This record gives sequence, C-alpha cells and structure tokens, in this order.
Amino acid sequence: MFWHGCGATTKRPRMKNSLKRNAPVGGGVAGVWRPRPEEQPKEVAMPVQIIKSTCLPEYAISVRQPWAELLLRRQKTVEYRLWPLPEMYWNKWLCLHISVGMTRKEKKDAVIFCGTSDLPRGGYAGKIRFGRPYLGKTPPEVQAYVQHHRCWYWPVTGIEWMAFTPAKGQLRIFKVK
Repeated sequence: MFWHGCGATTKRPRMKNSLKRNAPVGGGVAGVWRPRPEEQPKEVAMPVQIIKSTCLPEYAISVRQPWAELLLRRQKTVEYRLWPLPEMYWNKWLCLHISVGMTRKEKKDAVIFCGTSDLPRGGYAGKIRFGRPYLGKTPPEVQAYVQHHRCWYWPVTGIEWMAFTPAKGQLRIFKVK
C-alpha cells in the first residue's frame, strides 16, 4: 500500500501499535487525536448525597444578625465567645448558620452597620473558617453583648458566601443535618 502525501508517492511509514490505536478515526485531521467510540469515557451520574457532602462542611456554628452579615461582608474579622473553639475546628471550614432570633438592640445595630434590619435569618448563608483562638480582655464595643471581663477571640481566616438555605440551628458547634 502506498501513501500519497505532498505530491510524492512513497511508502507509508510503519507505526507502532500504540500509535495506530491513537491514529485519527473517520477521516480526522492528521495529528489530532480522538478516542475510538469504544474508548469513549462513560458518563457516570453522581448521587446527590456525595455532591452535598463534598460541598458543605460537616459541622456548623450559629451567629446572630447583624454579626453574621458583617462576617460575610468581611467587615468583622473576629468572633467573640465565652468558650474556646475546640482545637479540632481550628482552620476547618464550618457552615455559617444565621440564628432566627434578633433583639431590638441587634435590629438597631443592623440599621447602623448594614443599612437595614431586614436581613436573612434561620438558615445557612456561607462557610467560615477560624484560626487559633486566644483569651483576651473583652473590647468595650462587645461588652453590651458579652457581659464578662474576658472573652475568647476567634480570628476569621476564611469566609465564603453560599445560597441561603433555610435550616434549624443549635447552640455551640453542631452537626449539619
């Protein structure tokens, strides 16, 4: 068999088996590789549960408004608590759950800091990651909410928005349901 290329008739170069398998199929352009139909990858549908488990963190923490909104806007970089963040959650992603409750003072603060008191409540709104916590003196602006002279500072090391998903929350860190 002869190969006609560039106007000259020459013998077709011999190919190794691995190159023949990847040769153009069905009149394809030389040098462009396309797998044969029997070698096409099969599409596998992933169950919804696997997709959910890879996107959402396993644990969550509830934060009240307007503080959750300020965290999401990256205007608040430290979360203040009376208890230390357990070491197993340091630099781990947690779902950010926004509590349903909102006091009158928090509504007034929401208008001051966010421009409105009509903020989403009662569900997941993002993911948050905290660094190593440290114990310190309670700042004056937080003393109205934390009635203690010392509190734990949880530095925020990462925050991501996500579509709001209504859900019931709990106190402390809890497992996402």
